[in-house]
Formats: sequence, C-alpha cells, structure tokens
Amino acid sequence: MDGLDYSQQRDSGSLKVTPISLSEGGEHVYAAKYSPEGEYLAVTFANGVVRVLNTTTYASLHRGRLGPGFDDLPSTAVKWRPRSTNLDASGDEADFHTQMLATVSAAGGVFGFAIDSTPGSVAFDRVWKCPEQGNDTAALDFSPGGEILATAGQDRTVRLYDMNTRQLKESLTRGVDDAGHHRPAHTNRIFCVRFLTPQTLLTAGWENPIQIWDLRTGCAARTIAGPQVCSDSVEVVASQGKILVANNRNTRQIQVFDYVSCREIVQEGDKLSRSIGGSHLSQVRVAHGLLWAIASKPDRLLCIDAATGDLRGSVDDFGHLLLCAEASDATPGRCVVGGFKQNLYVVDAQL
Repeated sequence: MDGLDYSQQRDSGSLKVTPISLSEGGEHVYAAKYSPEGEYLAVTFANGVVRVLNTTTYASLHRGRLGPGFDDLPSTAVKWRPRSTNLDASGDEADFHTQMLATVSAAGGVFGFAIDSTPGSVAFDRVWKCPEQGNDTAALDFSPGGEILATAGQDRTVRLYDMNTRQLKESLTRGVDDAGHHRPAHTNRIFCVRFLTPQTLLTAGWENPIQIWDLRTGCAARTIAGPQVCSDSVEVVASQGKILVANNRNTRQIQVFDYVSCREIVQEGDKLSRSIGGSHLSQVRVAHGLLWAIASKPDRLLCIDAATGDLRGSVDDFGHLLLCAEASDATPGRCVVGGFKQNLYVVDAQL
C-alpha cells in the first residue's frame, strides 16, 4: 500500500526518517514540491509520471503522465501555481477548488495539470502542453502572482509563458555588459530558475556567473560571480532580499548574496558552511528556521539551524544518490528527500 512505511522508520540522532512506499517500478525520483498550503506533495519520476500525494499519510491520490513522446523520459522539475491566481485560459478566475501545477520534461516541453479538489471528486488532468523542440528542459518557476511561468534547460534559453493564454510570451537569451554591449547570458545549460520579484528573474547553470534578468527589458543586466551550480540549488529568501546558493565544491559550500546589490554576505555563508565538512552540496532548502542540504561524497542529508549555523542532525545511511529535497513553512520541521530507485523519505527534526 502506498504511503508512509512505519515498519521501516528509524531514528538518526535528532532526525526521524520514514520511507514513503510508492509503486513506480523502481524509477528514480527527480523532484518533489509541496502545494502552497501544504496539503499536497507533487512528485515526478524518471518515467515521466507525476504523482500527487496526501501529506497526512503520503498516500498517492493522483497519478498522471506527460503523454506520447514524453512518457518514459524524466519529468525533471515541478512547481505549483500560486493558489490565489488560478486563472483559466480566458483569464477568468477558476473555481477555488481547482489547483494547478506545472512540470517539465527532459524531452523538451512544459505541461500543466489541474486538480479538482471538490469533495467527492478525483479529477487530475493534463490541461495544457507547450513543446520546447530540441531542449532538455530542467527548471521552471511561477512568478509571485502566477501570471508568468519561466522555464530553462539545455538550450540556454529562458522562456516566459503567459498563464492567461498558456502560450509562449518571450524567449530570453541576451545579457548586457558594463559597457552596454549585448552578450550571450548563458554559455552552458541552465539548471535553476527563480523569480525574485514579479519583474526580476534569476537563472543559474553549469558555468558562472548567475544571471539576474530584468523582465521589463528582456535582458540579464546583473550577474553574481563565484558559485558553481550543478542542479536546482538556489534558494530565495525573499523576505530578506537574499539568495542562498549550494556550491558543487568541498569548501564554502553555501554562499549568501544580497540579490539587489549582488554582493556576497561572506560571514553568513561561512557560518552556514562550517558544519558541512568536506561534502559537496547539490541542493539547499530553507523553511521554518531550518536549512536542509543534500550532500554527496558521501550521500547524506544535513539539517542546519539557519540562524546559528549549528548542525541539528544528519542522515548518513541512505546508501544511494539523492536528487531532490523539499521543505515548506506549511510543514514545519519536515523535509522530504528523493533519489535513485524510487526512494522517497520524510525526515522530521525535533523542534
């Protein structure tokens, strides 16, 4: 039966680890994301499947596929549309009981799913699709108001979709240097997209620097140099005007930047890095005063006090590569991690 497997629950110091049992043929877990209110968890797999779980029992409520041409290839990322702006294709306010999520495919494309949560309903439907020919789409994010969806991946292009029409609005590729000359913004694949404000977007990829886009001009006018990003490894703390970046290296693994000035806050990054040792980080998430970080060499999950930098606990015995982590203020003290061979876990910290 799908859901939390209490028979395999274990304590790892101050952290409690509970596996989630799912029947997906051993496929790798690529991404997980809580809905805005925390009642659902969306999970994507290497076979193009998207599942929606109940976050009380973590039983699977809905299962969907991307469709012909995209099945059996990884669904690489997933995001929920902000609940207050679930607009239909005409721009009218949709039923409050309908929620939407978007996911992307390694075969190139972005897909929208709608959940009808009306009592007694079990509807979960793919309601739109926008192919991205020749792209390996790896990242996406909704604007704070939900009007725009941004995607990016292997072809180094940032695409903006109008969520009222569900059509491609603009493709962004260019930056501007200090002399006002245009330049390619990215020279290698993009792994991470994050909205900072309704008109400001961050993208990060295999090469540095990180690009800060002004959507009013359609150009990347500012950069953040230094971090090496190899996955969806940037966390935005909008209330403080900061970003946290998990670096793919074995020293100064977390860097903190003011995203308005693009200046590094060195002392804060060093504080958060001091408990990591020599591990490399691939993802970092911050929620309810805790920083959760996926580490490799060895594969482990770290729980760090975001205020003091003290290590609250770690799980060192997963035994396989971790690919994603998710934490939300709606589920305090909890992180969900997923990785190879269908492994998905709920990890709880003592608050």
